[in-house]
Amino acid sequence: VLDNVPSVSVDIEGNVALRGNENVRILINGKPSGLVGLNSTDALRQLPADAIEKVEVITSPSARYDAEGTAGILNIILRRSKLLGLNGAIVLNAGYPDQLGGSGNINYRTGNVNIFNNSGYSYRNSPGNSITKTEFFNTEYDDDGMLIKDDPNTFRNEYRTFDRNRKGFNSNTGVEWYINPTTSLTTAFLVRKSDNTNETFNRAESFDASKTLISQSLRFDPEFETDETTQFSINFDKQFHGNSEHRLSVDFQVENSAEDENSIIYNNSVAAERVQTIEDQERVLLKTDFTLPIGKHSRFEAGY
Repeated sequence: VLDNVPSVSVDIEGNVALRGNENVRILINGKPSGLVGLNSTDALRQLPADAIEKVEVITSPSARYDAEGTAGILNIILRRSKLLGLNGAIVLNAGYPDQLGGSGNINYRTGNVNIFNNSGYSYRNSPGNSITKTEFFNTEYDDDGMLIKDDPNTFRNEYRTFDRNRKGFNSNTGVEWYINPTTSLTTAFLVRKSDNTNETFNRAESFDASKTLISQSLRFDPEFETDETTQFSINFDKQFHGNSEHRLSVDFQVENSAEDENSIIYNNSVAAERVQTIEDQERVLLKTDFTLPIGKHSRFEAGY
């Protein structure tokens, strides 16, 4: 979906860029969301495309938005079912290399109450390899062009293989209460978890001018990453005179995110370095916005 939005590009790893700049702030329904968490790339992979109603590109954000993301803001608007009774959908997908996923949404609306759940699971395996061959020209000249060093050329070859596995699950459950046709109150609880492994094996060989092997080194770097986000949110929305542009909204949400990365680097089968990165984030958001259209081409906004 994002790759089809003008001025937005998504590379093979899923990184999102706006006009070539990856420093993009991503909002869900106009607010920071646990669906994005600490790592927006992995989170967006888990979000089913059929859950998206539209994507807003905001290249010159007003004071209504936090000053984050030098490229601009992508605001992803999710669908809300207005159908009465029980309805839902299940989507399954598979691909090669190993890629499996499923997502589902269900709504049950009776009268002025709607109960909903959106859940998804994804598994992705991305193997790959690369070869780099380098020739070092060991001849040197001074500023006058005179030869000062004429050593034989040497060579270095590197062979790299990697295997990336990503598993993720997310679920969002909530209740919407339509107090009247223009006023609603929504509460929701979201949980998102993912487990990623990235194993990289690198073999480097050095040769002299006659292509005789001088030295060889082996490097193995297995990395393990776990992510977990929980979020509780309440939203109050009031439209005046049935006009979706003339409205008051109040949001309150509490979010906790954690991301742990662990890696042991082996050089020639000897554990040479241990790397651990732990990120924890707790965020409380209280936000209110008021919008009043003035004529056809202007509007007044206020908020806190």
